[in-house]
Amino acid sequence: MKSFKWDGADYQQFSRYQTEQGTELIKLLNVRDGEKILDVGCGNGLLTIEVARESPKGFVVGIDSSEEMLRKAEKNKKEQGIKNITFQLKDAVSIDYENEFDAIFSNSVLHWIKDHKKLLKKFYKTLKPRGRLAIGFASKGNKGGPIKVELEEEE
Repeated sequence: MKSFKWDGADYQQFSRYQTEQGTELIKLLNVRDGEKILDVGCGNGLLTIEVARESPKGFVVGIDSSEEMLRKAEKNKKEQGIKNITFQLKDAVSIDYENEFDAIFSNSVLHWIKDHKKLLKKFYKTLKPRGRLAIGFASKGNKGGPIKVELEEEE
């Protein structure tokens, strides 16, 4: 796994745009109480915490490839008293879950990934039947609304 070095405190201070976009993406995800949700590229954990608050009887797994960001995420989780989250050091393309999550949330991350086809196949495998996926790319000119994607299994 390739690990990226980030300063969690700096990111938290200067990531207002990503946080605002992520908050809008959470609304589109339409989190339901009791769901198990995967946050891919959870960073400082603030959006992961917001997702967890939307599903107090559920559980959220946040993954990130940066140990520094995960330390900040754990600190934020502790400071805010959130219990229904776990954070894991894991690269997005290394996910190996199968039929485990009701939804996947990923904000301002996938532009770092080169092989989207491979990643989307892993997402498909990770989701339970009828699972949902909310992906945000933080850049000017983003699509203004949700896009429905239908996945077909390859033979």
